[in-house]
Amino acid sequence: MQFLTVTLFVCFIFLILNKKIFKSSFLSSRSICSIFALKFVLVSFFVFYLDKHHEYDLKGDHEYYLNDAKVLNRVFYSDPVTYFMLLTGFDNSDATKEKYLAETKLWNNPTKKYNDCRAVARVHSIVVFVSAGNEYIHLLFVALLSTYTILLFAGAFSKYLSNPDIFILFLGAGIPSFLIYGGLVMKEHLLFFGIASFLYGIKQRRLNSLHLWLGLFFLFTVKIYIFYAIGLSILFYFLIKSAKKYTSKVFIIIAFIILLTGALFSSFGDRIVNRISNQQYAFRNVATKGIYLYEPADKNRSFFYYLNIKDTAFFRKTDTDQLLLKKDIRALKVRQAGTQSSQPVLLKQDQLFDIAMIVQKTSQSYVQPYYLNYDKKRLIVSIPSSIYHCLFQPDFKTPGSNAKYPAIAETLLMTTFAIFSLLYGLGKHRKKFNDPLVISLLFFIFLSAFIVGITTPVVGAMVRYRIPTYIALAILSFILIDPIWKKKSRLSQEQHPG
Repeated sequence: MQFLTVTLFVCFIFLILNKKIFKSSFLSSRSICSIFALKFVLVSFFVFYLDKHHEYDLKGDHEYYLNDAKVLNRVFYSDPVTYFMLLTGFDNSDATKEKYLAETKLWNNPTKKYNDCRAVARVHSIVVFVSAGNEYIHLLFVALLSTYTILLFAGAFSKYLSNPDIFILFLGAGIPSFLIYGGLVMKEHLLFFGIASFLYGIKQRRLNSLHLWLGLFFLFTVKIYIFYAIGLSILFYFLIKSAKKYTSKVFIIIAFIILLTGALFSSFGDRIVNRISNQQYAFRNVATKGIYLYEPADKNRSFFYYLNIKDTAFFRKTDTDQLLLKKDIRALKVRQAGTQSSQPVLLKQDQLFDIAMIVQKTSQSYVQPYYLNYDKKRLIVSIPSSIYHCLFQPDFKTPGSNAKYPAIAETLLMTTFAIFSLLYGLGKHRKKFNDPLVISLLFFIFLSAFIVGITTPVVGAMVRYRIPTYIALAILSFILIDPIWKKKSRLSQEQHPG
């Protein structure tokens, strides 16, 4: 019965793919359907494989988001008003969360001031009305949105692509992480749609563009730092475009870098360095097995207690989902506000604690980062290594399970393609590097690579977070080698003039 249901939905989506919204001047409806089918089949096989091989811990967030979507959807049948309040974000009270959302995995996250995980649960709670919780129908929805996302990327840069069908096929299957993570029930498919929709809306140059506002909505709700990176890159683009001479462009680039450096040494820069430093420590905590506890009275979460995972035996879980200590025990008190510091303390019997997180095992792909320790000078020094870490890792020496090898293959493919394109552009069409779009794409690639590289010491997570960087790298590479497609097209026309 489940197989029949999914088959019927597949047929329904193929009908949707033939509608006007999915019409492309580049590819036939058959080709677009093929891309959709490829994404759905490969991701479904990936999910099926992970269900049989639990040693690869790659499906956790996907299952958590699905769980949260189902729990949120159930609220509608008991209290429709509360459901719509939760769906729109107007009700985030603790009382509502305790009453309706206690079984969620990612909705209630005390370690986050703004929980961007909720956007995925909200969107997929709507899909549950159709899917009735069927995992593969959710994958169909994601594959449909992902296919449309690829068409939007092609449409946004169509002016620069002589052979957009090859570009579409490359985005559809050439970047494995984009194919897989963009096809699961995670943040990524909404993020990619947000980026593509926003860029396509900018190309339309209309304030009433639905794509523009949809893109802004998802960029703000899913990954706002990507919006900041894109916003700075767009500003950079228009500044470069306003310069007519080569010397003026060089002056603007230097001035822009000086302004960014000056901003770093302002009070705004203090917030940036503190945020990145806290993110580094947060990732270290998530990647390191142990028990992380808060004191209920510390509402600002300015410190936490760290204990060995074996110490779980000395706690009892209460009806309020807190932990009650059964005996005196030593722990590490870690201060989170300002410069992070730690000191050993003695926790007393019968103390109550809020659970920040319990990490059962240390991540296999954790790589010790270059800790900033809230130092701006260390931030500047770390820029080259952070960019390298994002663009060129993992390699064969990187720690991790066998799951790292597809990521290594992707890294080799993308870096080889990018290096070839850069060399081709420098050797054959150097004027391309005067193009404002090429310069702004390079700016976005380096900026986003730095942000991801400096904040993400877990290579498995870094492979996910760098996908926007790799998409930009693919766009840049296709623009640089575009003269190859133009030459082939011209030769074809000369051989077949009629």
